Amino acid sequence: AVGLVLSAYVLVEAQRVGASRAVKLRMLRNMGIDFLGGLLPVVGDAFDAIYKANTRNTLLLKRYLEEELAVEPPPPPFPWKLLIGLSLLFALITGGLTLIL
Repeated sequence: AVGLVLSAYVLVEAQRVGASRAVKLRMLRNMGIDFLGGLLPVVGDAFDAIYKANTRNTLLLKRYLEEELAVEPPPPPFPWKLLIGLSLLFALITGGLTLIL
């Protein structure tokens, strides 16, 4: 039961960062499997050593966050107006200097 409570920390963090319902349900499933497998006499200790619910849940959360952060916003449009304006300004300055000299 203590392990189940400690496993809940990863679930709480998933809730805090806004993980999807599907990710949280898979975490709960992993926690349940780990809890029930650990209850088996004798075999439960070996099961706990092999089936790592916290590691699985951490990987689930990590993959979810990587997918969410991989979405990049579109690049800003090219500043054509600024380029044309600066080009005209440069042409005026250059033309003015040419007439003065």
